[in-house]
Amino acid sequence: MEVAPRLDSSPAARYHLAMIGPNHKPPEEWLLQADYDMDTAQYMFDGGRYFYTVFMCHLSIEKAIKSLYSAALKVEPPKLHDLLYFSNRLRLSPPSEV
Repeated sequence: MEVAPRLDSSPAARYHLAMIGPNHKPPEEWLLQADYDMDTAQYMFDGGRYFYTVFMCHLSIEKAIKSLYSAALKVEPPKLHDLLYFSNRLRLSPPSEV
């Protein structure tokens, strides 16, 4: 008979799991996906699919910001697509010359 591994049930472990969730995606994974989406945006651009180019760029930026959010705040980013929300929460601001 196999014995299942004992889960850490300390208050700190329960809090950590509650904050990040059981399917927490590490910041590195967000960045890998952001890079993939940027490659897809380039492919769409090269094919003249400009609407999808912009869409993929938005997804790439969103995932890169979610990587920062996850790393800085140690929580799973909410399932939002609002770049301003994430930027404000992280106190990011674009360069003034954009």
